[in-house]
Amino acid sequence: MVVDDDDNLREMLSTALHFAGYRTYGARTAAEGLRMIQERSPDLVVLDVQLPDGNGFDLCRGVRERGITTPVIFLTARDQSGDVIAGFTDGGDDYVTKPFRLAELSLRITAILRRTGAGPVHVLRVGDVVLDQVKHQVTMAGHPVEMTPKEFDVLRFLLANRGRVMSKAQIIQGAWQVEHVGDESLVETYISRLRTKLSDDDASFIRTVRGRGYAVDDAADLDPIVLGGSTAGAVDG
Repeated sequence: MVVDDDDNLREMLSTALHFAGYRTYGARTAAEGLRMIQERSPDLVVLDVQLPDGNGFDLCRGVRERGITTPVIFLTARDQSGDVIAGFTDGGDDYVTKPFRLAELSLRITAILRRTGAGPVHVLRVGDVVLDQVKHQVTMAGHPVEMTPKEFDVLRFLLANRGRVMSKAQIIQGAWQVEHVGDESLVETYISRLRTKLSDDDASFIRTVRGRGYAVDDAADLDPIVLGGSTAGAVDG
């Protein structure tokens, strides 16, 4: 779960964490964050310190006073030693200062979830398509589908973000791990290749949303670990 009033940052974190195999949902305020923590029993919370209706330190302290032991990683621009001490004193498990590297935050999240017995999903399944991130294999209806490394990355990004319309820029950032790769028509090329390999000539599996991007929105079960509960998880950004 990500609690931050910066919509762009929340969206960026959710996209990156989805690609790593996590399901996320977000809150913009301390009050909303507390309610969702109590209702959804998250596996981990990434918590901004400066919130519109209070601060993350108070929210974390309130969570701990209610007996909730959900791990909390503070995410803030405040890097004074007193702030860091306050973060841990109020029940935080880690403290990351802005600006930060997504790779570093992801490693810290993984380390904490490993200690608590949670972790990202390794198999993504939507309909007849199954993608195994450990074996680096894709099957459709039980039959192997050969993929180049980048085709695999693009498909993994779309499956990890099932139910969301992903723009070409988001696909580039997620699958190439860069802000841009030049001509965004490259994404169209890879979508076309995936549709051919997945017998998706009618574009029913990878759906084109004109002017917005692409979506895989099959309603099949998908149960990764959730940064906000291990059952369902709406993605708010």
